[in-house]
Amino acid sequence: MMKIQKEEIYRKAIHMSSLVYPIFYYFNDSKQCIVTISSFIFVLLMGVDYIRGRSKKLNGFFIRYLGFALRERESSKFTGATYFMLGALCAFLFFQKQIAIISVFILVIADTAASIVGIIYGRHKLVGNKSLEGASAFFISSVIISCIGSFVCGIHVFPLLIASLVVTIFELLSVDIGIDDNILIPLGYGICSTILIF
Repeated sequence: MMKIQKEEIYRKAIHMSSLVYPIFYYFNDSKQCIVTISSFIFVLLMGVDYIRGRSKKLNGFFIRYLGFALRERESSKFTGATYFMLGALCAFLFFQKQIAIISVFILVIADTAASIVGIIYGRHKLVGNKSLEGASAFFISSVIISCIGSFVCGIHVFPLLIASLVVTIFELLSVDIGIDDNILIPLGYGICSTILIF
């Protein structure tokens, strides 16, 4: 059994704090409002990442004081936060409110569960560093969120369960597909569930 590093705990805590976006959208009927907020934050994060990539001095400052929240591959590229905001923005923009909220909840909670379980208990590797245990945690979390979302939002649960299975496969193959899972998860879940519902 492996231990989770302190830096990974910080990253997951920041990731979980992103639940504020779908929760805000749930209690706010304005799609324009959440899209505007998400767009502003996305553009801001993308701008910081772009400038950071062009300035070694700024990037060094960023890594020195916020490096604990970054993976090694993010030190000179767009961060997970930027990709997350893009994925959430796409969900809020393209899908109906209920589906968008559920898909972002899955992006935050199921992805976090998969990562933590995969690090601690991941023994059986499936694709790259993705494990059977992590994928199982992702699927189970997605199913639970889908069932709760179905009950709260009044949506038939069957399409959401199928979407949970599909997006679990997408998450496993995200590296091979070449699309960041912060984008692939909400888009995959939203598209699949929307097609099955309508």
